[in-house]
Amino acid sequence: MRPFGEPRRPRLEPIMVSRHRLTSKRAALLMTTPNRGNILLLAALCLLLLTGGCGDPAPERRTPRDLTFHTEDGAEIAATFYPVSIPDESATRPPGLILLHGLGGRRGHWDVFARRAQEAGFQSIAIDMRAHGDSTVGDDQPPRRQDFSREHWLRVTQDIRGAKETLLEHGSDPHNLALVGASLGGTLALSHAMDDWDFHALVMVSPGLDYQGIDAEEAIVEYGNRPSLFVTSRGDSYSTMSAQELKRIAPGQAEIREYRGTAHGTDLLAASPQAVQQVLLWLSQIIGDETVELPDRIPAGGAL
Repeated sequence: MRPFGEPRRPRLEPIMVSRHRLTSKRAALLMTTPNRGNILLLAALCLLLLTGGCGDPAPERRTPRDLTFHTEDGAEIAATFYPVSIPDESATRPPGLILLHGLGGRRGHWDVFARRAQEAGFQSIAIDMRAHGDSTVGDDQPPRRQDFSREHWLRVTQDIRGAKETLLEHGSDPHNLALVGASLGGTLALSHAMDDWDFHALVMVSPGLDYQGIDAEEAIVEYGNRPSLFVTSRGDSYSTMSAQELKRIAPGQAEIREYRGTAHGTDLLAASPQAVQQVLLWLSQIIGDETVELPDRIPAGGAL
């Protein structure tokens, strides 16, 4: 695991140039009054002109960007990329997350989670799985997801492969990658991860032993000894039972987080800020920087 962090920028204090509007009269006065304070103020003004301002440009570099990519079987996948500022090429690359929604969902359902992940130092990409949102289907696939067979759904692994390539092209650490999927998206994430050992962690929100004919029990065994986290609502009986069974048979470290209510998939994360924070805390201990400060952090472990 590589340490992750970003050096803090030095703050320009105590010169507060941004509080002053430099008029031609004021400039003339400064030019004709050459004391130490005016010289410092003029120097700071020059620095502002050269750099375009003293504000931190990081917020612009953290602005989410919509993009598309194509899969091997010809599907066009719409995605939103949530970058993390990288000071220069010598800096440590940020860990990367791929976010997969559930049946009938779309990538925008991950927006709040992805922005919190940015704050915690994770770069992420949320995709519209094929036949959802703004994404198309692949060659020889039914145009409607309602007509998909098990084999058609498993082609989403190509969507995941393209998302992974996009993350790496945008600077994510190839040795610190994780998949986070909700409901059917979690099952498809597991189906991909069992054969792709570049992913070192898996989060399944509202998991199921069988979604769309895809067997999660066999897949979790093939996933091996890598860590997994199962997140569920107590009132979602099928997901709760599935999480318990997957934890029981998982060869590697497996944990469960349970929350009050009946919310399912990304709705669970929207209904519980604590769930978002616990997922990010868990990820930070595996692929992220354990020293990062997560806002409103709550203790790991136990049900809420």
